[in-house]
Amino acid sequence: FFFNDTATTEIYTRSIVGSVRCVQETDIGTSIAISAVTTMKLLSPYTFVLFFEKLLEFQIWRPFTAFAYAGKFSFGFFTHLLFCIMFLPQLERQYLKKRSELFVMLIFLFVVLIIFSVIAQEHYVMTAQFIESLIYISCKLQANAVYSIWGIPVQAQYVPFVHLLMDLFMGQSIIPDIIGLLAGHCYYFLKNVCPTTYGKDYLPTPRFLIRWFKDEGHPQAAAHHPHPFAGAGVQVGQILIDIS
Repeated sequence: FFFNDTATTEIYTRSIVGSVRCVQETDIGTSIAISAVTTMKLLSPYTFVLFFEKLLEFQIWRPFTAFAYAGKFSFGFFTHLLFCIMFLPQLERQYLKKRSELFVMLIFLFVVLIIFSVIAQEHYVMTAQFIESLIYISCKLQANAVYSIWGIPVQAQYVPFVHLLMDLFMGQSIIPDIIGLLAGHCYYFLKNVCPTTYGKDYLPTPRFLIRWFKDEGHPQAAAHHPHPFAGAGVQVGQILIDIS
């Protein structure tokens, strides 16, 4: 978008930038902070991983920090950081006018990733699973986009699998990546495939969340709040002619 008024352009740009960085800043900021204090040995890494028995001791931060801890400062950590910087802003821009839906997606992934990770006994740290699921969803929503990974152009639909192979080549376990792919695919299938293919939305966004996030551009908000000056319509074949 282009505006002749410089002030208007600046306000618009700030509103866009400020709206799309919530997940990015929270995840990256928390990851850097945790990695810093563990690298400097100010706190033990075991302070941030998920032990369910510790929840009984009211250490309620563990389910959240387990999704942010990416290890001490290392090549693997900076690779994780690079993928966060590349894909989290893209994902948030796709949900710019559907922040309530983004919130539902995060809650869904939070629950499903814990379940899948517990089954695979990979629940102590779930950062890799979380980021892989977000990368998968982002790439599925823009499958024809092309990204440059270490200078090599890769079509978006193949990026999650390239990320998996990179972890494999670096000697890391790919089980967390597979868990993330499964969780991301579950969300994409339920939210994007089922409504178009089967006519059923199994993950509808609650209306109170739409109101809370003020998502006026959300399809469900538009469906329940028609334009106040919309006139009657006459259906002619497949064309709706407005006669207001």
